[in-house]
Amino acid sequence: MSIEYIEPPSFPVIWNSEEERNFTWVWDDVHTPIPNTPLTSSFSSEWSRPRPGETPTPPPSTTPALPRRRIINGYAYSPRVPKPEPPVDPPSVESTIDRLSEARNKWDTDLLPKLQGNLEKLRSIDLARTEASQLPDTLELFVETHREHWQIHMQAVGPIFQSTGVLSSLYDQLTSSDNPLAPYELLQGFHNKSLETDQALRVLANEALHTPPVHQIMSYHTHVDSMITELKNSSQCSEYIASVDRFLDSYGFRSSSLDLSIPTWQEDPSFVFLTIKSLLNSGDSTNQDLAAKREASVEALRDSLDTNDSNYDLFFRILKICQDIWPIREDHAFYIEQATGAQMRRIALRCGETLVQQGLMSDSRDIFYLELDEIRKALTLPPASETSESYTALIADRKEKRNHFLTVTPPQYLGHPPTDELLQEKMETTKFIPHYVESVEDPSHPNVLRGIGASAGTYRGIARVILTTEDFAKVEPGDILICKSTTPPWTPLFATIGGLVTDAGGILSHGAIVAREYGLPAVMATKRATTSITDGAILVVDGTTGIVQIEE
Repeated sequence: MSIEYIEPPSFPVIWNSEEERNFTWVWDDVHTPIPNTPLTSSFSSEWSRPRPGETPTPPPSTTPALPRRRIINGYAYSPRVPKPEPPVDPPSVESTIDRLSEARNKWDTDLLPKLQGNLEKLRSIDLARTEASQLPDTLELFVETHREHWQIHMQAVGPIFQSTGVLSSLYDQLTSSDNPLAPYELLQGFHNKSLETDQALRVLANEALHTPPVHQIMSYHTHVDSMITELKNSSQCSEYIASVDRFLDSYGFRSSSLDLSIPTWQEDPSFVFLTIKSLLNSGDSTNQDLAAKREASVEALRDSLDTNDSNYDLFFRILKICQDIWPIREDHAFYIEQATGAQMRRIALRCGETLVQQGLMSDSRDIFYLELDEIRKALTLPPASETSESYTALIADRKEKRNHFLTVTPPQYLGHPPTDELLQEKMETTKFIPHYVESVEDPSHPNVLRGIGASAGTYRGIARVILTTEDFAKVEPGDILICKSTTPPWTPLFATIGGLVTDAGGILSHGAIVAREYGLPAVMATKRATTSITDGAILVVDGTTGIVQIEE
């Protein structure tokens, strides 16, 4: 029987081998809802490939040799195979819990200090004074740090998924609950770097509210650029601008996108000022009692569960571990995706400036349309050995292709069609990037979208479709945010919105986690919210059932 491979003409793919083609490749629509620029894709691939001259460690003979994650037409795809048979002698739950009990200490004493030390070293490098002859070596220092940080990412995130997997399994066994969100609601209300950033923005909003000249300027300006200009030009607002600058010193390396081509908040503080302006009128939408509710739920479980059940003590042991390491879910992104990403953008732009000086390109921002190896080569070329025409044509072609694929919805799968076993696979990582969502489309009810209920509750409000960072200015207090997916820098938006609907994600993706922290109804993985919902439409979002009703 011949296989009908998934290879749509509108989304061309060149396989490296027939073996590679025979895997099922799943689109990571959480991290690449839009196509990456070539340099971002190149950095993404660099950390997982062996260093020059390094021989990769082969997988155990019992482990399928999966190809590396690939970037196809700017979108990330990961190979999947059906879950292998469990080992004959699997580790006990007790031994797994014992191993995971050291995860928080490893983060505090090893992984986090490495991240902070490395970032401080990169920040201390004055790239403006770095000579062109020194730039190749400096670039490699940044690349090697990026590689180390993404290896730390794997060490930090692995225990989180492993521990919550044990937690949810034991919870189901002890309670026979049919609520998939219940065990994760026991992890709410803990401090993390995303919520810390949001709280710092609230402090700035409160300061603006109690500084009449600042409040007046923010209130009557509808365009953020003119608002910022007037604030900076007013002597009465100088202390407030100094407060914003201090905020940017601590948190301004964030960007509203994971792609390196997007400026950081320090470079373009528009999002920061827009968020402050929206917070002036939103009130405090955070749930101050979230931690108390969490503890009450834990105590209720202690009282209701059978203390003689052999899983009772194991459950509360793993719960404590999960609560300890859950904040790392957001914190690691703060230091790796965001702070490290900002440093990679900084070295990329410095390389771009050098190539402009060498006459190889006309705009330093075009560096994001070259790949890392191409930049390495260009930095070491003898003067006048290459002309700008070759780079200009290459960059123009890649810009055209990316602009085209910005308009294309990638197929969820490529290569070998997914098996029923793969589609129904239930692992902790599929709660982050689901392989499959049932009944997404219902032709008999075109005004109903179905996804994954990721934060309980119901909310009726105005839909605000946000596709790019330029759209952030449209969000008004109480709006329902409609987007492809969210990343940690979007967290301040949660302080003003009334609900969330996304194309991608699951109950463990960023948007779902933060929505639960803010008590916002959220539906994830609708696959088509951004194309089916009109900006300004009235919606009813049910974050318990995963149903979104578009009202006429």
